[in-house]
Amino acid sequence: MTIPVYSMLDVTPTVSVILGLPAPAQARGAPIPTIVGDLTGVRRVAILALDAFGWFAWALWQSEMPYLRSLHAARSLILRSVLPSITPVNFATMVTGADLDGHGVRT
Repeated sequence: MTIPVYSMLDVTPTVSVILGLPAPAQARGAPIPTIVGDLTGVRRVAILALDAFGWFAWALWQSEMPYLRSLHAARSLILRSVLPSITPVNFATMVTGADLDGHGVRT
């Protein structure tokens, strides 16, 4: 199974398209087509961000998470972190669609 790879920068433009809103001016990413196709026209969006849950942790513990494994089998994608790959920087990127220079969160 080939898993598509996107960037944290793509989260805000994706949510903007789904909700029919313009992306913030500083947003640098692009909408993720499969998510937009599934959710266009919904009135609300929730983003579940599992902090520090990357590919290594998934490979190690997926057998302990049958429900998440079933979701992964149905549809999955990888969001690459921005650098530095720490929580505040990446969460700021997901919320604004901007890179480090755009949102200014460094630590």
